[in-house]
Formats: sequence, C-alpha cells, structure tokens
Amino acid sequence: MPGARVSEPERGGRGRSIVRRRPLPGAQAPASRRSSPGENATPQRASTAFGSRVGAARGTAERDAGRPGRVPRRPARRRWLLLLALAVIVVAWARGRTLPPEHSEASTQQAPKSSASAAARFAAPAGLNPLACRMYAPTGPAVHRTIFVDAGHGGVDPGAIGVSSSGALVQEKTITLAVAQQLLPKLRAAGYAVLMSRIADVPVTQLQAGDTDSNGFTLTGEHKDTAARIQCANAGHADLLLAIHFNSFSDPSAGGAETIYDASRPFAAQNKHFAGLVQRELIASFSAEGWTVPDRGTKDDSQLDTPAFTSQAENYGHLLELGPAQAGWLAHPSAMPGALTEPLFVTDRAEADVAVNPRGQQAMASALAAAVAAYFAPPTASASAVTSGSPTAPLGASAAP
Repeated sequence: MPGARVSEPERGGRGRSIVRRRPLPGAQAPASRRSSPGENATPQRASTAFGSRVGAARGTAERDAGRPGRVPRRPARRRWLLLLALAVIVVAWARGRTLPPEHSEASTQQAPKSSASAAARFAAPAGLNPLACRMYAPTGPAVHRTIFVDAGHGGVDPGAIGVSSSGALVQEKTITLAVAQQLLPKLRAAGYAVLMSRIADVPVTQLQAGDTDSNGFTLTGEHKDTAARIQCANAGHADLLLAIHFNSFSDPSAGGAETIYDASRPFAAQNKHFAGLVQRELIASFSAEGWTVPDRGTKDDSQLDTPAFTSQAENYGHLLELGPAQAGWLAHPSAMPGALTEPLFVTDRAEADVAVNPRGQQAMASALAAAVAAYFAPPTASASAVTSGSPTAPLGASAAP
C-alpha cells in the first residue's frame, strides 16, 4: 500500500543527464594542426611509398637552398600533402553517395538506436541507491515512449504484510518487485524504454542518519524515499508513471482490486483515463484465470480513507507520488500522467495466494502491459467503455489459484 504521508520537506530536484557532443562525420582537422615550412612539425602519418617521395623532395630542397640563384623547393612537400588530403575527401564523398538505403543516416532503421542510446546515456540523480532508478532500452521496434515502473516499498520498508493459505508470510515489497520484473520485458518488447524505480530489495533513496529506526523508515525517511521515486521519474523524462502496490486491512475478508489517480493535476483527465484502463485490464486478467477478485473501481486520491500521521500530510490530502506541489511539503511533483494500482489485498488469504503465485504475477504483469498499450493507442469508439470508477460485483465463480 502507499506509504504514509509524513512531515519532512522533500529534498532533491530533477536530475539531468549530460550528452557529450561528438565531431561531425567528415569534419577536417583545424588548419593549426598543419605545420608550415621551418617549424618543428610532428611526423606525418603517410604511407611508405608517399614518405619516400617526401624524403626525396626534402633532400633536393636542402641542396638547392645552398646554391645561389635557385629557389628552395620545400613547397613541393605541401603540394603532395594537399593532393593526398584532396584524394581522401573525394573518396569519402564518393562512398557517401553510393551507400545503400539501409545505411543512410535518414533511414528509419536508426529509430530504435536512438532510444537505446538515450537509455545508455541516462544517469540516475545523485543521492539514490545504486540499485535504484535504472533505465532499460526497448528490445522491440522503438515507440519512443518511456514508462516509469515503481515497485512500491523495499529494503527496510516491507509495506503491507499478510499470510497465505499455507501460512507463509507475504510482504508487499516482495510481490511488487516480482510483478514489476515480470512487466519489464513485456514493455521493452513492445518498444518502450522502461525506467525501474528499483531492481532489488532496496529503498530508492540512499539512506542516511535519521532515515530509519527499529521499526523501519522514520517519517522523514519515508517522505524522502517517495520523493526519490518522483525525482527518478522526472530525471528520466518518463511519459507515464505506474506505481505498483498491494492493499491490506484489519478485516481479512476485505479484498479486491482498485486503482488510484490524482484529479487535481493539469493532466487529470489522462490520469483518470489510465487508471480506468489499468483497472479494466486487471479485472479481465483475473477473470480469465478463473479468480474472483472484486472490482473496487478507480478512486481520486483526495477521497481516500487512509490515515495521515501528521497534520501537514492531512492538509496535503493527496498521495505524494501522484499529487501536486505544495510549499514546504513537495517542491517537485511528478511531471507526467500516472496511476497507482493495488491489485489485491495481502491480508485476504485467497488473494495473498494469487499474489505469491507466479501465474498470478504473470497475469497482473500482462494486464498492466495491456493497459499501457491501450493508453498510447489511437482513440477508438470503445474508449468510452473504460471503467468509470464505480465498483462492480465479484466476477464469476471462484477457482483455486
């Protein structure tokens, strides 16, 4: 489940990656690198045959320099060098004109490479865990979109805790990462660059004194870790944010899937649309596998009943990862549309069984990949059929996970 709203101001800002400029292909060396006669020039890198001619010309010029009435012939060396340079330029120009279409710089075959190089150039912002904020290039034809996938919690923060039917402990941080890792190759194969908030059981922020105590994160540490996830998404210029969490409740009979969005942002309509797609695909995927998971619909984060541990968090009234900026609380909010989904309750033993089942994790990852694809697909007449947010009755008959 999402982290509690806490009391320390957010630190950190957007990271920036530095792109090193390369010389343009075919550019000539500056003229200053050519030495004039009489200067201490560096040795010329020429072929053996050409070097012998230069040596002969040099010897003739030296002999002629000592004879009255004769002009030194040193310029012959420079003429040979100019002729050689001209020949190289002509050959390069001719080869450029005869390149086949598949090697042309304007060829569309270069499009996937641009996404791959962008992923290679990405550098995570300072102050984050070394195993956090990792960018992956697409493996399929690039669509030039970046998806930020946030596996909730991690490290000292286990998130919600439940128990499966077999009595095994179920930690939210473990299954959020498992689903995110199943989702990663699906999105890459579909042509997306993927920015993962974490790739191991670690927090996203680099922990410092005061961030943790015997119970895990302090309020300061939890706020800092959520802000680090936002910082990562913004640094990668993500086009869409998808946060994966799981729910819990004191009553073990409570269950179902729900997806949360923020309605106060400039892209509120996109947030709601994406949340509806996520919710629709999750319920359909569970149903296809024969699992009964109640549809709790989509919810505006300002309408949640989750408790806030400080008055400042209460006054903010949004999930930190999705919400707007607020002075003294969140300086740099997420800069892209997104949603936070909670597909199951880990405190419901039947749903906890689905959550730890590799088949269940695969079903959730497939649903989330389908929701991302539907979000970027061209509008169709069926768009109005997206879940509006109203809860519906459980689907179908129950089947064992």
